[in-house]
Amino acid sequence: MLERHVKRKHKEVFNEALKSGQKKLRDIDSADVSLAKSSMKGFLIPNPTYEKCLLNFVILTYQPLQIVEEPSFREFCFSLNKSSHILSRDKLGTLLKAKYVMVQDEMKKLMHKRYFAITADSWTSLAHHNYTTCTAHFIERKTWKRHSFVLGIIEKCGTSTAMETVRYIENQLASFELHHKGMVAAVIDTEATMIAAGRILLRNSHAAGGSTKWHGCINHLLELVTGIAFKDLPESEGIMSACRNLIAFFNSSTQAMAKLLGKQSTGRAVKPIKDVATRWWSTWPMCDRLLRLKPYLALLQEEGDLTCNLTDSQWLIVADMATTLEPFMIAQRLLEGQSYATISLIPFLVFKVRKGLEALVNCPTSSPHVLSIATKMVQKLEEIFGDGAEGTVAVETLPEGPRRRPKGIPLLTLMASLLDPRTKGGVGIPAADQEFLFGKITEAIIMMVDEPQPERPMPEPANNTCVLCFRN
Repeated sequence: MLERHVKRKHKEVFNEALKSGQKKLRDIDSADVSLAKSSMKGFLIPNPTYEKCLLNFVILTYQPLQIVEEPSFREFCFSLNKSSHILSRDKLGTLLKAKYVMVQDEMKKLMHKRYFAITADSWTSLAHHNYTTCTAHFIERKTWKRHSFVLGIIEKCGTSTAMETVRYIENQLASFELHHKGMVAAVIDTEATMIAAGRILLRNSHAAGGSTKWHGCINHLLELVTGIAFKDLPESEGIMSACRNLIAFFNSSTQAMAKLLGKQSTGRAVKPIKDVATRWWSTWPMCDRLLRLKPYLALLQEEGDLTCNLTDSQWLIVADMATTLEPFMIAQRLLEGQSYATISLIPFLVFKVRKGLEALVNCPTSSPHVLSIATKMVQKLEEIFGDGAEGTVAVETLPEGPRRRPKGIPLLTLMASLLDPRTKGGVGIPAADQEFLFGKITEAIIMMVDEPQPERPMPEPANNTCVLCFRN
């Protein structure tokens, strides 16, 4: 009862007690189970190990804390052992908090004097709740692998402001003893509030003696370009809505889906794919899958089992859409890498996307729809990243574009591209800009020599820390 009272009424005292008891927690985690007697009791899991396994289960499967109070769960535990020790919801919450404090302490040691970058994003759930999260990333020098761990997530009440977002990010950094001096870059959304938050974060970093750079999220920037294809243009004849209605017809009828699968070869039958609003490049898989299913849909239409098939002109547009969106799909898949650095790929990907769209615009066989879509995409791409002309790619300070978004590719991104063995050829970066960048790289190296910042090597995170921090 006393522990419950302190936990609810004196949270700061409770948290300090958890921190001071970390050594005891580690001793529990390393308890030797082999001391059990060679009897029936030897087949029972001691409470400390049982609690650890249950905690890992709850964390890894995102279970609610009240699962331990669910009658069916307790029945399951008693079926294994009638004398099974059952935890309460409050006890499980206390163990979870203690685990968090222990992992947080280990992460502080791991990140000590390391350079890192952060990403932050805000979104609204289906229940109309606003959330903000912040993630830290660093590259291990020995393996050149990228590691990431979530600093925290918070539900925001009321109107979201740039100052509140910055305050949340800085509070999360402070909780892990991370400082502006070690933060190389902050990557956030390019929505108006987040742009303002990025500028405030940059100003605070410079005031604290840091040199943090603020970058707009490349995924959000590319989404502004592909958003043109998500909307029905006058030339598209409502093709996007027609495709989604066609897929919805099969998803809402098990009989219709069974007939579609039955028309296809055994072992190679596939279902239609609907695009996802939160994954903008999913429109390409939708179009590509419909093109694969086109002959089978025609058979169903001839037999009278399908009345909402696309027209011949709409099928032509679907093929055009697949051709137009494929470069973006490839770029997005490369940028979704979890174990390697992706910032150095950005100049190359922007260059390839631009060249792909320009090829469609200049191709004499492009349909009017492809020409219209590709032209609008090229204009939007140049509005965000520039036209790639020599002498304009690498600049000290990016000019402002619409909605005060920085226009172009950040200098740090271009420098990383020339230093990365995968992209050191400088594809997409004109010769004059490469010469300018190598000068900046030389200046950065000289600065590092003049003002060394020793980094104490730290061991890789232990297996037990992966539960909270490295599971993604």
